[in-house]
Amino acid sequence: MSVFALTSVTSTLNSVDITGDTKNVTLTLDAAQLDTTDFASGGWNESIGGLKSGTLTIEFNDDMADDALDEDLWGIFGTVVPFTVRPTSASVGTSNPSYSGSVLITSWSLGGGVGELAGKSLSFPVSGAVSRATA
Repeated sequence: MSVFALTSVTSTLNSVDITGDTKNVTLTLDAAQLDTTDFASGGWNESIGGLKSGTLTIEFNDDMADDALDEDLWGIFGTVVPFTVRPTSASVGTSNPSYSGSVLITSWSLGGGVGELAGKSLSFPVSGAVSRATA
């Protein structure tokens, strides 16, 4: 697979397939930049990577039905749960890696404007390592 349009991102949260409830999924990972510059650096800054962190941001279409999205999110609010994200619904492989780890469910929301689609955009901090699988 080369350049492609995101049309079938597959994701789970707390081992529940949330693909049908999501409009946007973004996993962002960062490594702290630690300055190692010294007098032998030749006038250039030098750095190494430090602690890693990440955020999983998901935009949901809200569903308030019994045993649906809102109830699921409410039930895990304040806990650490597993997640997975894949670029497409195809099987995991070298051109469709799966990213997995855990996130802390730190936020929940309800609201919107008159006549707007009911939804919520939530960001969760990664808790622990994230892995990338191709098989």
